[in-house]
Amino acid sequence: MKRMFFAALCAFAAVVTSCDPSEGGIQTINVTVEIDESKLGDIKPEAYEVTFTNTSTTVATTAQTENGKATASIVPGIYTVMAKASVAEDGTFYSITGAIKDLNLLTEGETIKIEVDMVKESQLI
Repeated sequence: MKRMFFAALCAFAAVVTSCDPSEGGIQTINVTVEIDESKLGDIKPEAYEVTFTNTSTTVATTAQTENGKATASIVPGIYTVMAKASVAEDGTFYSITGAIKDLNLLTEGETIKIEVDMVKESQLI
């Protein structure tokens, strides 16, 4: 009976314990993405949505670029990092994307560069 009570108490403690990094729980690192727009020519979006997806847990963290850079706080691991944006110009819609798969992100302050490319989607009616 004592063992069951102790097991239940441990399970309850695990549920209510915080995973806030400031409390010594899960450790996170800050990673910055720089967008390489060299293939885009004159058509460039104002900002990109950058998504870091942990390949082990499938947890996704999203950040917006500012001046071509986005920084996110993530748990160290292996990630797929994707940048995407869209632009409508002169009646035409453009989709802009870039991605890096299986990227080992372990170091605080690491900067990675993602090259984006553009696809002409359709004429706007």
